[in-house]
Amino acid sequence: MRRARPGYDGSGGETLSRLLHAVLLLTATAACDSSTPADVTLGAEFTLAPGQSAVAGDDGLRVTFVSVTEDSRCPKDALCVWAGRVVVEVAAGSAGEKRSLEPDDTVSVEGYRLMLVRVEPYPASDAPIGPSQYRATFVVDRP
Repeated sequence: MRRARPGYDGSGGETLSRLLHAVLLLTATAACDSSTPADVTLGAEFTLAPGQSAVAGDDGLRVTFVSVTEDSRCPKDALCVWAGRVVVEVAAGSAGEKRSLEPDDTVSVEGYRLMLVRVEPYPASDAPIGPSQYRATFVVDRP
């Protein structure tokens, strides 16, 4: 004779219960919207993935890492004549004005200084970098 598991009546309710739990978990995960900008401290480094935003300062300067528009850096495991460069596009300020920055570039935006510190990962010849894998590190401060 086969014994029924506790709480299981054979009507399919267990499957429905698991499905409901999965839907609730997915809904809760979706509620953690990645488009909500992070608050960052003036003068402190912060890192963004493409499409992510941060807000800095009392006036709420918004900085969004849009994308990497060029990455011609020499792979770390290669010998190159030219070091290459990496260029990112950011949208900054209340109007979301788009600007191109290279590491160590600084631009003025609405009374703040925005500097691109670095872009990671660094290229390797055997591992192409997908657009979503990039991370850009910035600093926002006052002049």
